[in-house]
Amino acid sequence: MTSIIRQPIPQLPELDTTKPLAPAYFQILPYVFILSSLLFLPIQLRRYIGLPVTIAVTIYPLVYLRQPDAVTAYLIGNAQIYATILAGSLLTVEIEKTLVKLDKEGNEKAPPVGLWDRFKFYADLLSNPRGIHWKWSRKIDKQGIEEESTKSKWVFIRDRLPALFIYILILDAFETYLHTPPYDILTIRPISAQPATLQVFHLIFFALVAMSAISVSNILASIVTVAIGLSKPKDWPRFFNMKESWSIARLWSMGWHSVFKKTITFYGNAISSVFPRFAQMPIKVLIGFSLTGLSHAMGAYIMAGLGKGQFYFFVIQTVGIVAEYVLLGNTFTGEPPSTSRKWFGYLYTAGFVGITSRPFLDEFIVSGLCTDDIIPISITRGILTGQWRV
Repeated sequence: MTSIIRQPIPQLPELDTTKPLAPAYFQILPYVFILSSLLFLPIQLRRYIGLPVTIAVTIYPLVYLRQPDAVTAYLIGNAQIYATILAGSLLTVEIEKTLVKLDKEGNEKAPPVGLWDRFKFYADLLSNPRGIHWKWSRKIDKQGIEEESTKSKWVFIRDRLPALFIYILILDAFETYLHTPPYDILTIRPISAQPATLQVFHLIFFALVAMSAISVSNILASIVTVAIGLSKPKDWPRFFNMKESWSIARLWSMGWHSVFKKTITFYGNAISSVFPRFAQMPIKVLIGFSLTGLSHAMGAYIMAGLGKGQFYFFVIQTVGIVAEYVLLGNTFTGEPPSTSRKWFGYLYTAGFVGITSRPFLDEFIVSGLCTDDIIPISITRGILTGQWRV
């Protein structure tokens, strides 16, 4: 039996200190320019002035400035590239005529006219990428809105608090596992070099952590804003719907959060429309996942010159979805699936996503993002070793 060779624990990279430090307000500048362009420029000037200026203020700090630390560089790199993709989808078409907002009764609202109404329209569009209370929101989110609208403030908070605690506990347990000898995730690299059972365990753990990390901020924001009256329960349909993930296509369209779906499908629809009908579906999916991969990989590239593994993971999902469509048909239509069909779907979806995610996770670990403690107080380490503070 081949012995396991352990690698040194990876460390976060040193940033280029010869570059000036990027001011914090640069993070919001792209959104300020997008909003200003929508408010004050006609469509022609949005395309030829608003869009180039927005791209410039997005790319400049990524290339010529540095962030205060590596983790911030990773997060900002991802966020700013998304801002560029968003700008292209909003500043090249008259979105007032194509995107429709719904009123409290679910009826279509007329396009905004006055400056204040237009400001609210665009501000909600920028701050609400899921499209909650917009006509183009996902069907499953509209169902979630109906479900949450029946709840009172305190019932909503009561329902969300246990999930918040569980997600925080998962993140805490993951950090405890990471920083407890023999440091299997950090030192046995790549993941494919680990025993099969350890690979499965780590891939499941990473999936839970990814979902938990995304969910914590969403649930916390929902609880706080509903508690103080800034929003209502119906404004917060559930972020994940993993029961619907019995196919690869359904995982990414319904199960996962799909925050960026509207933005990236703009490009997929526009580009695929010039191709023959039989080629439109795979091209649309490829473009969508390529942009998603780019928005995830750019942070790793800005931070440490990495990103290929993250980009590859998303692009390869196209292969899985197209193959699934050819072999099993459209999993969004037809009769409700049997229980056995669902379980078959869960298994092959988890297997495909797990296997193809290994380069993503290898790169994430090598970058050093998993090495440092992030949560200052540990429940699991406190219970196990008495180390309540990290």
